Amino acid sequence: MDFKTATKRVLPLLYFLAVSLPHHPFSALYEKEILIPAGFYTVEHAVDVITVVILAGVVLLAVRVAQIHRLRAFNHFGLWLALLVLMYISDRYIIVNNAERIHFPQYATLAVLLGISIRSEVLILFVTSFAGFVDEFLQFVMNPVVTNYLDFNDIVLNILGAALGVALLLAFRRPATIEQTTYEKRFKRAVRSYGPDAQSGGFGSIKYRRRSYEEDKQGQVALHEYGPSVIERD
Repeated sequence: MDFKTATKRVLPLLYFLAVSLPHHPFSALYEKEILIPAGFYTVEHAVDVITVVILAGVVLLAVRVAQIHRLRAFNHFGLWLALLVLMYISDRYIIVNNAERIHFPQYATLAVLLGISIRSEVLILFVTSFAGFVDEFLQFVMNPVVTNYLDFNDIVLNILGAALGVALLLAFRRPATIEQTTYEKRFKRAVRSYGPDAQSGGFGSIKYRRRSYEEDKQGQVALHEYGPSVIERD
């Protein structure tokens, strides 16, 4: 593994540690230096302005997506719209103060960084979402006095941020240019073994049973002689 590849793989971990471990000191500093001096409603309005600016950036990105994908851009727009609706619902019913919106770009950035070295969007979503759970668990374990419960609301926000990052990757990157890691290949094989099979439209176990029955009916091999090796895996 060369230095460039190692840097791509270590960068997401460094980013996660940088935004996760200092959570409580940063929160205390934010409350002491910004929230209390400026006032709660002033900070809320400032975050609203930042949110509008980010949404304007999303519109510009949408224009670029339309230029790249043309008619296929509507598929990406549909995904983005669904995520925006879910984020609005979470903002309406889960978020207590507007500063918690930071979870969205925080985990979208982590997903994008993982996308530099991981090809599979499913694996990126899984790793980023799991990191979001670990982040909230560490906050609960490291300072149970301040965080006296595991915040599942924040976990939901982290997952939405991860999905946003994956949506951006789907729209702008070319996965074929990224070399698959060994762990990614193992993850892909595991998903294909237990998940829906692209060729048969069913699950691996169903495909195995149907194939065994058909070949047995043709008199080629008895059903009990089959093993998992008859299942085709990519």
